Amino acid sequence: MRNRDAAEQALSRVLAEARSESAPELDWSRVEARLEAERLEPEPERSWNLRPVLVLAAAGLAVAVGWFAAGGRVPMATPSLPEAHPSALDGAALANGSRVEAPIGEVAVEHAQHSRWTLEQGGRAKVTSSGGVVRVELEHGALVAHVVPSSKAETFVVEAAGTRVAVHGTAFRVALRGDHVDVSVTEGTVLVGPRGEPGSGRKISANESSSFTLSGAPVSAQQAARAPAPRPVLDRRVVPSAEPTPELPAQPSIADVETMVSQMLELGSSCFQSRTATANGVRVTASTLFTLRAQPEGRVELVALDPPLAPPVQACVHDGIRKLSIAPSQGGIQITRRMELER
Repeated sequence: MRNRDAAEQALSRVLAEARSESAPELDWSRVEARLEAERLEPEPERSWNLRPVLVLAAAGLAVAVGWFAAGGRVPMATPSLPEAHPSALDGAALANGSRVEAPIGEVAVEHAQHSRWTLEQGGRAKVTSSGGVVRVELEHGALVAHVVPSSKAETFVVEAAGTRVAVHGTAFRVALRGDHVDVSVTEGTVLVGPRGEPGSGRKISANESSSFTLSGAPVSAQQAARAPAPRPVLDRRVVPSAEPTPELPAQPSIADVETMVSQMLELGSSCFQSRTATANGVRVTASTLFTLRAQPEGRVELVALDPPLAPPVQACVHDGIRKLSIAPSQGGIQITRRMELER
């Protein structure tokens, strides 16, 4: 141990002396002349002329001493790594309430050891994360999610309008349409129900798909509720009629259409007033194009809201539209108008 310490101290003194002195300058003319002279001398048999090698080694030593004397360090080769191009956004780096948009191509978000979801082109969503649960509010378009299985009741939730899709380990797709939500499952099981009633709803298993209203009810059940009651058996004997049955118009009259539009505007204003949260003195406005379709039998349907309204407002509008009607016609009509809302 003492010999080692003594050797290190001696090396430190040599380096200190080398740094205090300037690097020696070589007389390159003499070196070249000496090399040229030795090149012309005949080389003896089986002997190696080490003088040029020693001269070059001395030159290299001088350069090294000069480098250390100047306080430099020996450069080391460092392998260059390709620039990283992450394939997904880091979910942990997104603040709660962050909006994710995919205007020109799909966008993926990954929550490490938890889930990965991809917003398809044209989609828009907001994401929050709390207590090990990731919640994605789908505002427009569609998304595909892969969730790591967990023993918890739910670890990943998608909310689209008034529909809630909850899972704890599966692969599935949710698409928000104009008047309904499509859910398809490739792995595991999801629970789909009303947004305001967590833990309730209908289960969908792998390789199954289903459609739901914007309020979270299965479309099939809604259609069954709307199905007309069975008609009684009529006496088909021909009975002369005093007056012929009037022929239905090709489309509803302009007056009937304007009445339907007015009813829609009143409904939208009422839902916006009652379902929009705001602080005192804060003015909230919204503008959207609504498309209505009047069926031949007089039933009125909401085809689309572009852009969509806030989920509570939109769910309220879809519930109220069922109460609207118009005079029957042969072909019905479809119209698009703008709706300005304020609270």
